[in-house]
Amino acid sequence: MTKRTQNVSNCLAVFAWLLVIYYFSNQPDLASNLEPSWDFLLRKLAHFAEYFVLTYLLFRAILGHNVKQRQAIIAAAVLSIGYALTDEWHQGFVVGRQASVKDVGVDSSGAALMGILLFWKK
Repeated sequence: MTKRTQNVSNCLAVFAWLLVIYYFSNQPDLASNLEPSWDFLLRKLAHFAEYFVLTYLLFRAILGHNVKQRQAIIAAAVLSIGYALTDEWHQGFVVGRQASVKDVGVDSSGAALMGILLFWKK
């Protein structure tokens, strides 16, 4: 695979993942049949995982554009957290959903952990 093809592929992966996050955020009700404490845990784990993955995908996409690794990690984490903020704002307009600063914190934790792991891997 050429470098250009890889860069396009990495950018498409980011775009696809952003659409997945948007799709779930746009659902009026994501109720499960789990016990409330398990439902809560599953929801927070999903928030964490979404932004953990997004940060990695952004890192790969940014790194493909001749950016130093450290800068790519920071940019990926910052962009992920920025998307988390806009995603929660969006949820405030979805019937049956509400925006939550706590969820932004959980999302940011996923982005931060991926950033730390990428720095550590360096």
